[in-house]
Amino acid sequence: MLRPAIYILIYTILGILSGIYITNALFIYVCVFLTFVITVSICICRKNLLYFMFFVPFLTAFAVGSVSGLYTDKNIDMLADTEYPVKINAIVNEKANTYDDTFKYNITAFQLSYGESTIKQNINMFMYTDKELQIGDTMKFTSLLKHGNVKRNNADFNEIIYFKTKKIQYKTFPDSIVVTGHKNTLYGNIKKVSYIFQNTINKLYPQKEAGLMTAMLLGDRNDLDDETYKLYQNAGIVHIISVSGLHISILAGLVLFLLRPLGRYPSSLLTALFLIFYTVLAGASPSVVRASLMMFLYILSGLISRKYDLLSSTSIICCVLLMYNPYYIFDLGFLYSFTSVFAIGFSSEIIKKYKIENKLLNILIVSTAVSLATKPITAHYFYYINCTDFILNIIVITLSDAILILGIISAIVGTVALNAGIFLSGSVYVLLKIIEYISEIFVALPFSHIQTGSISLLTICIWFGILILIYKAFMHKAYLIWTAPLLLSALVILNINKYSGFEAEFLYVGQGDCAVIKDENKCYIMDAGSSEYKSYGQVLLDDLKYENINKIDGIYISHMDYDHMGGVLEIADKIPIDNIYISKYSIHNENYDLLLTAAHNNNINIIYTDESYNEYITKNTFVEFIYSDKNADNLNNNSVVYKVSHNNKSILFTGDIDNTTADEIAKSCNLKADILKVPHHGSKDSFSYDFVKAVAPAAALNSAGHNNIYGHPSSETIEGYNNLNIPFFTTDYNGMIKIRICDDNIKYKLINTKFIEIKTLE
Repeated sequence: MLRPAIYILIYTILGILSGIYITNALFIYVCVFLTFVITVSICICRKNLLYFMFFVPFLTAFAVGSVSGLYTDKNIDMLADTEYPVKINAIVNEKANTYDDTFKYNITAFQLSYGESTIKQNINMFMYTDKELQIGDTMKFTSLLKHGNVKRNNADFNEIIYFKTKKIQYKTFPDSIVVTGHKNTLYGNIKKVSYIFQNTINKLYPQKEAGLMTAMLLGDRNDLDDETYKLYQNAGIVHIISVSGLHISILAGLVLFLLRPLGRYPSSLLTALFLIFYTVLAGASPSVVRASLMMFLYILSGLISRKYDLLSSTSIICCVLLMYNPYYIFDLGFLYSFTSVFAIGFSSEIIKKYKIENKLLNILIVSTAVSLATKPITAHYFYYINCTDFILNIIVITLSDAILILGIISAIVGTVALNAGIFLSGSVYVLLKIIEYISEIFVALPFSHIQTGSISLLTICIWFGILILIYKAFMHKAYLIWTAPLLLSALVILNINKYSGFEAEFLYVGQGDCAVIKDENKCYIMDAGSSEYKSYGQVLLDDLKYENINKIDGIYISHMDYDHMGGVLEIADKIPIDNIYISKYSIHNENYDLLLTAAHNNNINIIYTDESYNEYITKNTFVEFIYSDKNADNLNNNSVVYKVSHNNKSILFTGDIDNTTADEIAKSCNLKADILKVPHHGSKDSFSYDFVKAVAPAAALNSAGHNNIYGHPSSETIEGYNNLNIPFFTTDYNGMIKIRICDDNIKYKLINTKFIEIKTLE
């Protein structure tokens, strides 16, 4: 049996994913039974009963995955996201991040009190405060508990999953904290060493380069310049910022070299202890732990005179980390780290088989393999792929060796003798500037980036299947006969089922409105609302990237409130926009002037609409101006009511009109529509029975901010729609709502559901 560790890893991953995602009892039995049948089939085909042992890690991983999402105490969990305060005694584990005037700490609460109940157990939390604390500080405070933010749009950051990768259960925002003492911990003392080196690095380099070196040497990205990080990310070299196998191998090599006079066993033992120290120093992220454990196994294999196998050791370490925290499988650093190492291992076998001795060709093969293996991860999380990174990495990795070695030496020397450290850091500064300059050139190259949109897990699996077939073809030429048709079939599968018909996606943009309309590869926006407190324009941009849209054909603005047009100001210079549609009767305020300026500066055409406006924006999609009160004395009632029709189905967009205006429209306009965008975020004074009866929608869609101060949607509005037996969706509760019109049928989809026919709601 060749490399059983790889089979164990595959079964472990299947077990964890099954445990996390499958909750239905019947499906659990089916999943376990199918895995059992597959395992038995492998045993029969291979004529080896030892393959049956792989069923054990599957069951173990399934059990671990199924309980990994449970919270420590159900009574405490019931208090989360309520207005019930909890008294907390806790200790500071780590400073997780620093914002403008806020510190984010990783803390462990060891006592929680609510009412007359007291619970003594360790619960990990993120705490946000304006008070600076030290690792090991004990404290007490009273605060509300919050879960991670719910993902409300497809492209939103999944904070709940992020919390689970960090083994964090809640977040808290105390107004005041009382420090009750301090505990010296080994971890705290090691982090003090990190702060000493960080202070030295800040003295050796300018601010931008200091942030880079702190991230590269100590794993701390708090001071990393956002523009530099974005440049490295776009260039496909962001991995050099993270502490990884390259860093660990260089450090371990230096330590072994310096300790060589002590003898083989003492130097190896001390190097292993140093790896533990440095792992903690660099934050103990999954990628750092992986690299350190691999180096430890490499040293151990030498001591016991056993051949070191990269793929087997990587598989074992991956299994160990996943059993420790199954949610590492969603950690971006974990995925990049292990995928890259597997790509290095498999490509190295090809190099070995064909006895390729040219070093430059070797580096090119390995770099290409890593690039191809990580492409689906990049596309899944960032919605694009970089087509030149495999070439740039050859240059960057060569320079990184020198940067890391000189950076380490200059930091150590600078701690003792600052002037000597500054002298040594000069060459590091030059090398960092060279990498920055080359990265800018590569990013500017035509086709350096290809926007892909978000790709599915099925697509990722197919992609990895293609790579495995390519590997097999190189290792066993017999595979070449059937690899080509399989590759072709896989590529066809990748491109089928891409829906290009009519969809309207009502995004969650806080207390604002924004709907993305797509049909026949055209994209139109109905309102692009944002907030003066948070930019939701970026939410719209992220969604467009997720949907693989790189141009907006037109944006219809209902009225000049910022929560309906502010997003346009935020994205006008970031994505091509052909037209902006504004009512001829729009009230001219400051927002109106800003919109015209943004359009002028970005060569966007302004089209003014009135009662005569109606236009086919695609072959089967029609936009019609229904009404706007030209004499309105406020912005809300100045809103344009648009109807968007596709074939025989339609959606009515109502802006922020109130019930008085709605009653007037109901008397004079043809409002019949299948979907109603609820006026004014569902406010109390926006509901009109006559208006809703005139529309007679199959469903009503509302847009409102979570826990907004206005109380939208109001209970009276919800009750009104319930009394009329009209299903009511709202983005603050349901998140993004997608409507699809296909073959005269209307389907809807929420953030975690498949498309369901709207008529089933009846």
